[in-house]
Amino acid sequence: MPNPQASRPKNELAPRPWQALLLALATAAVAFAVYIPSLNHKFLDWDDMGTVAANLDFNPPDAGKWGHYWTGAYLELYMPLTYMFWGGVANAAYDPSTTPHLDPAMYHCAGALLHGLCAAMVFLVLLRLASKPAPAILGATIFALHPLQVESVDWITSTSNLLSGFLALIAIWAYLRFDELIRAEADLLGASPVGRAKRARNVDAISSQTNVQAWSFFIAGTIAFALALLSKPSVVMVPILIAVMLICLRRRRFIFLWPLLIWLAMSVAMALITRLVQPAAAIHVSLPDRILIAIDSIAFYISKLLWPAHLIPDYGRTPAWVMDHPASHWIWVLPAILLLLCVVFWKRARWLATSTAVFVVALLPVLGLAVFTYQKYSTVADRYVYLAMLGPALAIACAATRWRAKWTWIASACLAICLGTLTVFQSGYWLNTVTLFQHTLKINPRSIAADDALGHWYEQHGEPQRGLAYYQAALDVNPHYGNVFYNAGNALMRLNRPKDAIDYYRRAATDSDLEPAVKAQAWDNMGVAEVFLGDIAAAERSFQNALEQDSSYKPAQEHLDKIRSRMQSQPSPHH
Repeated sequence: MPNPQASRPKNELAPRPWQALLLALATAAVAFAVYIPSLNHKFLDWDDMGTVAANLDFNPPDAGKWGHYWTGAYLELYMPLTYMFWGGVANAAYDPSTTPHLDPAMYHCAGALLHGLCAAMVFLVLLRLASKPAPAILGATIFALHPLQVESVDWITSTSNLLSGFLALIAIWAYLRFDELIRAEADLLGASPVGRAKRARNVDAISSQTNVQAWSFFIAGTIAFALALLSKPSVVMVPILIAVMLICLRRRRFIFLWPLLIWLAMSVAMALITRLVQPAAAIHVSLPDRILIAIDSIAFYISKLLWPAHLIPDYGRTPAWVMDHPASHWIWVLPAILLLLCVVFWKRARWLATSTAVFVVALLPVLGLAVFTYQKYSTVADRYVYLAMLGPALAIACAATRWRAKWTWIASACLAICLGTLTVFQSGYWLNTVTLFQHTLKINPRSIAADDALGHWYEQHGEPQRGLAYYQAALDVNPHYGNVFYNAGNALMRLNRPKDAIDYYRRAATDSDLEPAVKAQAWDNMGVAEVFLGDIAAAERSFQNALEQDSSYKPAQEHLDKIRSRMQSQPSPHH
C-alpha cells in the first residue's frame, strides 16, 4: 500500500475534520436515497411477522414485556439489542386503526437510515487507512451501493445486520484512532535526545493529554463493540479484523495489540452465551465436508461480488447440495487464484491480501465451518456479507490511492450510478412476499423457503388450497421439513379437513426437524382437530404429548383442563 505520508498534490491531502464529516454525511445521504423506494415495501411473510409485525410485545409496544429478549433466544436467535431497537421503532409505527397495526414504512426507513450511517462509518474507517478522501469515497460507494447489500437493508428481520454492523464499524474506527494516538505518543517519547530536550517543558503534558484521549477512544470502542455483540453475535470476528488491518497495513507488532485481547475475550464470552441460549442446529456435517463447504461459500461470494446477478434470499446451497453437486470438485479454483495473487503481490500490494483476509475473516462464522440453523435452506445468503463488504471496499480504496484524485472522483460517480441502478432494480423484488418468492422460484425452483412462504401467504389470504400446492412442492424437496407439515395442517383445518390435518400435525410433531417448543404446538393443534372429530381420548393424549415437549406451553394445559373438567361434569351412568 502506498505510504500515506508521501508527498502528494494539495488536492489529495487528508481533509480537515469538518470536511471529513461533510463527506461522511454525503455518503450516508446517497446510500439512504437509493433505498427510498423501499419505504413502500410491505412486511414479508418470511420471519417479519414473527419478529415484528405480529409480535405481541410490539402490538401495542410494551417495554415491560421485553425483558425475556435478554435472558434467552427468541425465534432461535439471541440478539436482545435488536429487539429493543424494533420496540423503539414500534412506538412510532404503531397505529391500532390499521392492519397490520405496525407501519412497515417506519421500519424500512429505520433500516435505510442505519445503512446510510454504516456507509458513512465505512468512509471514515477507509479515510483512516488510506488517508485520502477520494479513495475512501470510492471504497464506501462499493459498500453502500453494491446489490449484495439489498437483502440486509430491505428485509426487516435482517435489521440486526445493520445495527450490529453500524456499532462494529464505530468500534473499528475508534480502535484505529486509539492506535494512531498511542503510536503518536510512542513516537514522541522515542524522539531523538535533541528533540526531547527542546520539548522537555511540555512533553509530559502532551503525553498525558494524548494518553487520556487515546484511552477514551478505546473505552468508546469497547462499549460500541459490546453493543454490537448484543445486536447480533456474528460480529465476534471484529478484533481479528482490526488485528489484520493493523499488522498488514500499519505494520504493527503483535505486542502492541494487547488491548484487543479484551475484545477477544468479549467475543469468546458472547460465543459461549449464544451457544448456551440458542438451540443447537439439527444439522450434521463431517469436518472434511465442512472445509469443502466453506471453500464453496467463499467462491460463491466472490462470484456474486464480481457479477451480482440472480440475487435471491434462498440459493438452496445446503451442505448436501454442495457435496452432491459436480461443481464442488472444482469450485476451489476461484479462491485458489485469489490466494495466489495475494502471495505473488504481497510485497508490492499488501492491501490485496489484507482486504481479502478482512472479507474472509468477517465471513468465518457463517461459512459452514460451524453448523448453523439456516443451512437447512442454504449455507450462503446475501445478508451474511454485510460487514464483510468492508474487505472489497478496503481493496478498491487502497488501490485508488495510486490514482489521481480527479479520476478517482469520476470513478466514484460512475460506480455510484451503475451500482445504484442495479440496487434499485434488485430492491424492487423485495416489494412484498409474492413478488420476492415468485422471483426466487424462477431462479431456484427447488427453494423450500419460497414454497413455504408462498404457501403460508396464500393460506393466510383466503386461498388455503393454493397454499397446499406450495407446501407439497416444499415437501417434495425435503420430506422432513417440519414447518411445512405444521403449516399444511393449519391449511387443511381451514379447508374443514381435520382428519387430513391430524396426519400432517403428527408428522410435524414426530418426524421433522422442528424444535420441541414448535412440536408442542403441533401436538396441541392435533388435539384440537381430534376434539373437532369427537375423539376426546385421543385429544387428551395429544395435549399431554404437547406438555411433555414443552411444559410451559399454556394453550395445551388450558385445553387439557377443559377436557378433564367436561369429563368430570358429565353425569355418571346409573346401574
